[in-house]
Amino acid sequence: MMPEVKFLVTAIRNKYLRSSDFKKVKSFYNTLYTSNRSKFPLTGVLIIGYGDL
Repeated sequence: MMPEVKFLVTAIRNKYLRSSDFKKVKSFYNTLYTSNRSKFPLTGVLIIGYGDL
């Protein structure tokens, strides 16, 4: 664990072949945070989408 970490930043390709990786990761993080099963001491989460849409 890294106790001093306040933010999680992830760079995800918008689309890879026919799959929308960005949407999958966004959905995963939303599910993770809304489930309240796990508590993360983070101030914020940033997802950066890159590449062609």
